[in-house]
Amino acid sequence: MCEFNVKVKEHDGEKEVANDIVYVKLDGEGVTLKDITSKPTKVESAIVSYVNVTSEELHLVKHPLIGAFLKLLSELSSSSNLEDAQASWKAFVKEGERLLSATKHHS
Repeated sequence: MCEFNVKVKEHDGEKEVANDIVYVKLDGEGVTLKDITSKPTKVESAIVSYVNVTSEELHLVKHPLIGAFLKLLSELSSSSNLEDAQASWKAFVKEGERLLSATKHHS
């Protein structure tokens, strides 16, 4: 069986977050990992960047806007109400504007 070591790339670098991972699932909040004992590790606001089977590495990228986007997609796919969909979109845009504003202040 192939078990993966998982690394997460964030704005301040890359770090290893889990070992011996055999299960990976993307949901409305981020990525859920499970090791060979089924112990879960949750990485919020992250998506899979790439997988290297040869080196048994799985790489994630993490950013607050990814979490907001995943939540938007999850809510849009589960909502049949146009008003709920519009509210989800507005919340996503607001989070994006907040992050851009914070980036301007740190430049």
